[in-house]
Amino acid sequence: MGALHGCHTSPNAILIGGFQAPGETYGVGAIDLNGNTRWQLRSPSRVHGPAIESRLKIGAVAARRPGDFIQLFSAESGTILETIPSPEGLFFEGHVEFAANRLWATAAREGDCKALLLSWDLNQLSGQPEILQLPGIGPHQVLQDKDRLWLAVGGWQTRDRVITNAANFESFLLEINPYSKEIKHHGNPAPGLSLRHLGASDGEIYVAMQYASPGPTDHPLVYRYTGGIWSALDAPARGWEVFNGYIASVAVNKNRIMATSPQGHHVGLWERATLQSVQVEKILDASAAMSAGEKLKAASGVGVIMDAENLSMRTQTEFHWDNH
Repeated sequence: MGALHGCHTSPNAILIGGFQAPGETYGVGAIDLNGNTRWQLRSPSRVHGPAIESRLKIGAVAARRPGDFIQLFSAESGTILETIPSPEGLFFEGHVEFAANRLWATAAREGDCKALLLSWDLNQLSGQPEILQLPGIGPHQVLQDKDRLWLAVGGWQTRDRVITNAANFESFLLEINPYSKEIKHHGNPAPGLSLRHLGASDGEIYVAMQYASPGPTDHPLVYRYTGGIWSALDAPARGWEVFNGYIASVAVNKNRIMATSPQGHHVGLWERATLQSVQVEKILDASAAMSAGEKLKAASGVGVIMDAENLSMRTQTEFHWDNH
């Protein structure tokens, strides 16, 4: 789920996220903070987490890997503004971001999955993208924090969505200057885990991990990276096993960190200052975690949204929310 800038203070706040519906129907939906539907748009196939450009009030969403389109839409009305096809020989990895007056999208080459970061000038979205070659294979989420882009390179090579290099892959975190295109490599705190999804706030990057074959594990699945130091979040009282080897989404505000696991059907909360576990709640198909100002919310594939202030209070919506 994504949020419009300032939605924690606006009476017209909306939350925006990808959804699935019966009959292989997919799209992007928007609700208010009470769970009421504001708008929805259809997508040709499954989409991942949207990005919002709050100044221009536009949104973008990419098709899930191997994706062949990006949809741009009005964040206020859900009206489609433009559809960008994937360049020949490339596919989208499902994540987009707005930064430095450009739209950025993770992508890979067909056949070898070599990592790419594509970008378009917001004034020339119909033109060909600039292509930045990245180290590694399988880039996933890209996220802006301050004046930098952070990108999780998952390291997995796939064929028909089956991971072919699970026993031998390299996954790491990249920092990218969106103006100079300088790339810095920040490694991986836990070889054998794939870096997939990101949350960020004030120079702290939170990284969600995934095993190639999800299953219960006592290994930490969320890390903080700041000042060159990796720190694992503390294990919940019932252990990391409740997340079944997969964190789908992570978000952070001033005080708390939230992470979700659709494989483990749980949402977790941690204190940001200490990284101590606060609460873990079971919810079927826990999917998206998002921050809206100082609010943290989670959504599920059964249509429920939850507020970090009280995870036991849940609001039903009409959308079956997808991951991220």
